[in-house]
Amino acid sequence: MNLSIASSDSLEAIKQNSTCPDFLVQVLESSTTYQKRAETSLLSSLRAKTNFAEWIAALLILDPTVLSNGGKTSRLSEFIIDEASSIQNLSRLEITVDEKDMLDFEKVANTPADRSIVSVFVFLKFVGSTVSQARITATGVSKSALDVVACSSILIGKELTTALIHELKTKLSAEINPPDSYLGTSQYKKEMAAVLIEKIMLKKLNGEN
Repeated sequence: MNLSIASSDSLEAIKQNSTCPDFLVQVLESSTTYQKRAETSLLSSLRAKTNFAEWIAALLILDPTVLSNGGKTSRLSEFIIDEASSIQNLSRLEITVDEKDMLDFEKVANTPADRSIVSVFVFLKFVGSTVSQARITATGVSKSALDVVACSSILIGKELTTALIHELKTKLSAEINPPDSYLGTSQYKKEMAAVLIEKIMLKKLNGEN
């Protein structure tokens, strides 16, 4: 499945696109209102990471290709890092999703309508039963609006097992450093992130995803 998004496309137009993966539709529905989606372009959302952290975190695990004015291509992860100098040059995103890939996310919030306290997004590609690619992003786990989780690399080249999931939980908790806030303590957010990653992985292990 291929999805091409112009920088001027509204988030609602993206959601309504027949080639938009269900995963992205679910993220948009759970993290934004219709009005916000209708009024916000892709480019505007990438400029407002705090307000659209979950949307951007979801995009990052898909590893889209960024096409810039002038024909230059780059990865979205590189583009976000260098946004100050290059964001205005974004022309479109190109996203390719294999139906066999695992895409999932979980979040914890005070109420379903609230901004999430912590959210975790996971992409896994398998060759047989072995993980060949893994990307994990999260929100609410540091002072940044969103983070790419480095410990996803421990999954590559291995079969998903309960022992590996436990190791991933442990490494995730050690890697992240969420600040205390009115939404919860640092320890609470660490625990929630670990719970969410375990829930996602167990769903896959148990054949629910």
